[in-house]
Amino acid sequence: MLVATTPWGQQLVTKQVNSYLAGKLKSPFRIGRVSYSIPDYIELENVFFKTPQGDTLLNGGRMRIDLDMWGLLNNRVSLNQIELEHIRLNINRTLPDTAFNFQYILDAFIPPGDTTKPKTNVDTTAAPLAINLTGIFLKDVRIKYKDDVVGADVNAYVDSLRAKFEKTDVYKSQYHLTNVAVDGLDAKTRLYEGIPTPDVPSAPGDTLDIALGNWQINKSKWDVRVETADFRTQGSVGKLALESDYFYLNGEKIGLKSLQMSNADIAAVLTKPTKKATTTQPTATTETSAG
Repeated sequence: MLVATTPWGQQLVTKQVNSYLAGKLKSPFRIGRVSYSIPDYIELENVFFKTPQGDTLLNGGRMRIDLDMWGLLNNRVSLNQIELEHIRLNINRTLPDTAFNFQYILDAFIPPGDTTKPKTNVDTTAAPLAINLTGIFLKDVRIKYKDDVVGADVNAYVDSLRAKFEKTDVYKSQYHLTNVAVDGLDAKTRLYEGIPTPDVPSAPGDTLDIALGNWQINKSKWDVRVETADFRTQGSVGKLALESDYFYLNGEKIGLKSLQMSNADIAAVLTKPTKKATTTQPTATTETSAG
């Protein structure tokens, strides 16, 4: 155990991790360094993953997770902080294949033939693994997300972001933010018509329990096009302070206690319809003449 925590030991672990993944993944990847301090954190540096189609999935400088490793013994994962620095992440789910581009990584760890075998030795009465998150820190991060299924194309860059959570529960879909501080946000979003899916009756109420908390945003600009509503908004703001009361995703409602802006330039316009209007052809009539 002591050897594994030394610089030499962590170099050995890095080689073993790369060797193990090389046997699983069938596309280029690289993890430059794996470092850790048991039971406090795990850190990856100089990470690169490319999809089998040749697209870059992840290219980054530093990814760190501060966690309570001893909590795993009590069926609990406590993520004190997730830190991403100099990261470029590209996620997509496009036609004709509607699987996410990272699906190949998940598939690599599924044993052959296990997908249809029932797991008879699983204890269904055991409590689920509790996962909670306390904070997130992003520095120089760009995320590109394109999803033809839901109809979303997002390109977002953030210079710096710090977020604190009061309460999180993955199994209850509960995410309660307390404070979010953002510096340098640039977001371009296009929402379009996704793949038609059958209507599935759902229970009333929100499936996500989200609390936005207090936001402080400096130097932000955006360009959002909602093609399904023929709407577009562009703008920039030097400083924005927002205090939220409630947020209902399914109900499309948000309650604001306060909202302050300075050095703001905002435009919202109705664009030309993206769908061709259907026209009703005139009905042909037959005239008869008396002879």
